[in-house]
Amino acid sequence: MRILVIDDDPDMVTIISMLLSINGHTPIGAYGGEEGLKIAQEMLPDLILLDIMLPDIDGFEVLRELRMDRSTQGIPVVFVTAMCSPENEEGLGTWVPRGT
Repeated sequence: MRILVIDDDPDMVTIISMLLSINGHTPIGAYGGEEGLKIAQEMLPDLILLDIMLPDIDGFEVLRELRMDRSTQGIPVVFVTAMCSPENEEGLGTWVPRGT
């Protein structure tokens, strides 16, 4: 699988990419939302691991843009985040795409 990792922390991209490679996947790194969107549209990965807190556009907006684009709307997206409070978990539940 080609897996796009979108995170502004280079160490996180490196660690996740190493774990994916060890497990036989092909990681693709992006260091911001805009870069991630561009790579997703060009490379059409099989899966996207997406950080919520990004410096340019946040993960929620990236997901919104991905879902509005016909070429990327079907790519599964998993949020990867350091946000761990119950309030954040409740907010994430509203962004789980249903029926896509």
